Amino acid sequence: MRVPTLNLEPENELIPKIGVYVSRISLDGSPFMDAVTNIGVRPTFNESNLTIETFLLNAAPAAAGRARLQLLHRLRDEMKFPSPEALREQIVLDVTRAQRFFRILASPPAGGPPPAKREPRAQPREKPVG
Repeated sequence: MRVPTLNLEPENELIPKIGVYVSRISLDGSPFMDAVTNIGVRPTFNESNLTIETFLLNAAPAAAGRARLQLLHRLRDEMKFPSPEALREQIVLDVTRAQRFFRILASPPAGGPPPAKREPRAQPREKPVG
C-alpha cells in the first residue's frame, strides 16, 4: 500500500491522544497546507513504535527540515484493519471528511447574524376629552 506521507519526529512536544486528525502543516516556514494526520502505532502492520504521519490533501509531500503541525479536529481513534486495502478505504473516507471540514471552514457564514428581534410598536392612544 502506498499513501505518501510526511513522517514527523517531534522534539520534546506534547503528543495528543492517539488517533486521526484534520490538520494543517507548515514546512520550513511555508504557508500552512491542509492535511490529515495519524498519531499512533500503525496496528494494521503490527508495529509498536509511536509515529506521526501527515498526508497532504492538495500537494505532494516534500522533505523538510522543520515542520509546524496544527491539529484542528479529531476524526476517529486509530484502529487495526483486517487488510491494507481496508485501511486504504478508511483513509479515503478520512480525506473526504477532512476536505468537507476545510470547505465549511472556508465558507462565509450563511445569511450573516440573525435579525434583531423587533418589539411591537406602541400605538398612540387618544386621550378622552373632558
